[in-house]
Amino acid sequence: MFAEKFKADRQMVRQSIINQTNGCIDKIKEVRFLIAAVQTFGNLDGMCLMAEYAMNEFNLRDGVIDRFFTLVGPWQIPNEIQRHRAEFHANETHRIPLTIGFTQMDKRQLVTEILGRCEPDIARSQGISVGLYSEKSTDCINVFVRKSILLCISIRQPISEVVKIP
Repeated sequence: MFAEKFKADRQMVRQSIINQTNGCIDKIKEVRFLIAAVQTFGNLDGMCLMAEYAMNEFNLRDGVIDRFFTLVGPWQIPNEIQRHRAEFHANETHRIPLTIGFTQMDKRQLVTEILGRCEPDIARSQGISVGLYSEKSTDCINVFVRKSILLCISIRQPISEVVKIP
């Protein structure tokens, strides 16, 4: 099952790169990639609560161009069973407490940040500018191909241990 999904995902990424570069191998150096890593508190009856989120933007010419990392929350789960399941999941995986008090963003701010990084043109038309796409960095936009590829990677240890934040 996972082998088939991996093969299909790999084919989708390959086709997307070919479409963006018109089959020109040299243009692949300019393609903008976004890799996201997410830790959650598990699937709580169809609801997924994010614990932390990290995204690196890179291209093959310049390497890592921009990094973003945040803890998300705090979350309040009124259902005691769901809360215990979320706490159990956290203790067994990333060990981020459900009631963490020093989060940097709530879910609305995170969605805005992700939109601003994945689709800077759409975000800018809505008055959102983040990271490399903020007004102070507008010159950088012309360096990168505007179409992006978003690859999501799910890992089983804290993102802060995998992604070194400067």
